[in-house]
Amino acid sequence: MTASQGHNNEVPGVYARLGVKPIINAQSWITALGGSLMAPEVMRAMQEASTAFVDLHELQGAAGKVLAQACGAEAGLVTGGAAASNVLMAAACMTGDDPSKIDRLPDSTGMKNELVLFDGHRNHYDSNYEIAGATIVPWGFAGSGKAYQLEEAINEKTCAMAWITAPFMHHPMSFAEAAKIAHSHGVPVIVDAAAEVPPAENLTRFIAEGADMVGYSGGKGIGGPQGTGLLVGRADLVDAAYQNHLNTRGTRAGVGRSAKASKEDIVGLVTALQIFNDTDHEAVWAGWRAGAVHIVDRL
Repeated sequence: MTASQGHNNEVPGVYARLGVKPIINAQSWITALGGSLMAPEVMRAMQEASTAFVDLHELQGAAGKVLAQACGAEAGLVTGGAAASNVLMAAACMTGDDPSKIDRLPDSTGMKNELVLFDGHRNHYDSNYEIAGATIVPWGFAGSGKAYQLEEAINEKTCAMAWITAPFMHHPMSFAEAAKIAHSHGVPVIVDAAAEVPPAENLTRFIAEGADMVGYSGGKGIGGPQGTGLLVGRADLVDAAYQNHLNTRGTRAGVGRSAKASKEDIVGLVTALQIFNDTDHEAVWAGWRAGAVHIVDRL
């Protein structure tokens, strides 16, 4: 239980009217159980944001600076979830800022469209990359992978190396080593770190170790709106992701249009991130441990 998740034995009226019963979440901030519970400050910020119109490009630009600073990155973007960040990262690596390519996705014919991914990192979310038009090229085996196998998977059609980090995920080598290999071939590195915050240091870890772009969920441990995500990284690639996201230059909506976030979502996520950065995470974890011990002692 986080600091923002208090006890409430009453059924919220909005659920009662729909005939839906709240449940006890003994698992985590997973989507199937509704993600996290937002702090009152986040809810108030979202309500306030809903009272006025705003230029969304300007708002995204301001929010992106907050995200970038928090993650030690050059630029940032609020997306419609971590899965949306994956779509946009893959798209950005294929198109760059070329408007003709942006207009064509998900048809990536003739582009660098191969995305190398360790076979042991294959998961039920990697189709996000394919939605953008990328072709996944596995390397290594489910239980092991060698540097030479990664190098052999990279060719003139490679647009990016993807790296998945998640609880209980096996890694063939350190992320920094894999990123170094990819960069030696001029290949950008993108990271799916959806559920990797907390710990708080993971906000800056992957950029520091060589990631060109990283995607996080905004609605899990950060405590933002469930339908939000963070995308942070190199300024040129984040800009390309944004162009694939909202049609800033082209005449049609890009492949990432479904990744859009509302003004309320953007403000809510920024507020949640600021609260997260000001939180005493050791105290939060101590509360979790105490709760777990309390349950175990009574079983």
